[in-house]
Amino acid sequence: MLSKLETLSPGTTEHFSLLKEVMDHLKPHNDSEEHTDLPMLEKVLGAEESEKAAKSFSRTKMFAPTRSVSFCKDPKCCAAKSLS
Repeated sequence: MLSKLETLSPGTTEHFSLLKEVMDHLKPHNDSEEHTDLPMLEKVLGAEESEKAAKSFSRTKMFAPTRSVSFCKDPKCCAAKSLS
């Protein structure tokens, strides 16, 4: 679904419909992690270790790419330029 979404132009009906489908699919997984998995993990880790893990995760998000650029074959693309 995500690779198809990347080929669509934002603002189109098809893009909106597929984006909604992706979000509807991901929401239950996200909710389960927030309401079930993370509270269980925090009990095991304790408040201090949980805080350390949260800070580490936030730092990691700053460096991790938010999307794959491997699909891009256009040499004029800014993502493709940054890889060369």
